[in-house]
Amino acid sequence: LFGKVGPGEMFEYKTTDPTVLGIMVSRATGRTFNQWQEDSLFAHVKTKDRVILGQDQQNYSDAGGNVRMIIEDWLRMAVHIQESRKQSDCYGQFVKTATTKQISNLEKKFGGRFNGYGYFFWTDNITVPNSYWANGWGGQRIAWSTINDKVVIIFSNQESDLELMYRV
Repeated sequence: LFGKVGPGEMFEYKTTDPTVLGIMVSRATGRTFNQWQEDSLFAHVKTKDRVILGQDQQNYSDAGGNVRMIIEDWLRMAVHIQESRKQSDCYGQFVKTATTKQISNLEKKFGGRFNGYGYFFWTDNITVPNSYWANGWGGQRIAWSTINDKVVIIFSNQESDLELMYRV
């Protein structure tokens, strides 16, 4: 495929994408990505319990995941993202763009139910149209509707449990 497709014509998810973001934020702010998340994200989410952010032995953030929160705080995060998407400020515009298809997902190696990918969000779900999704490695899913204020959060590693979400 190399050389046969142009930039942006094909997409293959790489777990290094969030890591690169973490490094860029760290370099731009002079803080670790975990510090930035605590100050610039979780403070606005107003989490009620501790947030556990993973990092490696060199203190680099595990920007690709490894965020642990209680379910109520995941709900707060989901509402924060939903409400931020409605704002016209810089962050709101970023969230709106991030949750809108930027690249077509043609290979379906990852995100098989999705025809698109924004910035860290899956889009164009073939079963649930008008939605964007955050999918975790352990079966965690958060789905937002783009036509109403519905949010679905499910934490399961059972494929049969995940099917419940598609009926909502």
